Amino acid sequence: MALKPIAFTEKVVRSFLRYQLTAYPFADEGLHTQMRKLLSLDQTRQSPLLKVGVGRGCGTSIRN
Repeated sequence: MALKPIAFTEKVVRSFLRYQLTAYPFADEGLHTQMRKLLSLDQTRQSPLLKVGVGRGCGTSIRN
């Protein structure tokens, strides 16, 4: 059985985002739509926290 860390991570993240949408429902449909958009997996991938080497080149130290 081959391990697929990226697929596994995406499954975990997708499950967590689905939980966030169902655990904290909004009565306002506009807010609910906005939350769904912001918590989508594609939007989450664009988060600065998940980007590698933001603001500095890959392989440089934090001190630089």
